[in-house]
Amino acid sequence: MKTYKQHYEECRVAFGPSTVSVYDLTAVSDFLNFDMDNFNKMSHKINECFEASSGCYDDNWATRLNEWKHIEEIENFCQEVVPQIERSVFGCYLKIEFIHPYKNRAGVTDESSWTWHYDDCPKEFIKMAIYLNDVNENNGCLQILSSPDNSIPVVDTYRLDPSAVKGVPPPVFPKTRIPKNVLGRIKENGGKFINLTGSSGSHFVFTPNIIHRATIPLAGENPRQAIFMFLRPSLQKHENHTKNAHSFLPERNVKKYELD
Repeated sequence: MKTYKQHYEECRVAFGPSTVSVYDLTAVSDFLNFDMDNFNKMSHKINECFEASSGCYDDNWATRLNEWKHIEEIENFCQEVVPQIERSVFGCYLKIEFIHPYKNRAGVTDESSWTWHYDDCPKEFIKMAIYLNDVNENNGCLQILSSPDNSIPVVDTYRLDPSAVKGVPPPVFPKTRIPKNVLGRIKENGGKFINLTGSSGSHFVFTPNIIHRATIPLAGENPRQAIFMFLRPSLQKHENHTKNAHSFLPERNVKKYELD
């Protein structure tokens, strides 16, 4: 079976000469240009869905918008930012595999993505997070871990092709959770926990294999609303980015993708 790396190299050839590589990415922020009027309309419509519980469902940690394809501003936004990410991050065409808008909930447990972890995704599978409201240290910002030298460590992954089975071979850290002694050692040596805060429209493109977590909003705060998009290399240019993107349900394995 073709590996993710082999597929990515084919995608780069199809795209044309480029010096950028997805393997160089750790995390970059606020580098994309997009129309704020369209973005604000998109944010407003998504918030309306949350407020009305329209097309949404709740789990233990968040309210998740599963039915979003009627919001045309999402496609408009993707049309603006995808070519920029292709040129500056991938060096090839990309496909949006998943689009996940959600709103954090207060009073939840620090489990799942709310504990320090890495995603154990293929190295070629990238995430983009876009804040839909103002996010500070109290209403559920993302956090990432930096090393003492201010670099951002990336945990290795064994997901080399689409046939990879969860846990075979075992991930670097059990269940992809970062042990407290590892976090403590990094912090004692001068590492830092960095809060990714910002106003509505702030965005972050990162390899999900960095050490990160979501945080829990404090009571009385306006919880973080965000869209997470999962991006992967593609052999062809996509004219529509949302048509074939998957939502939360039906559930799919978000740690791999099928090759085109």
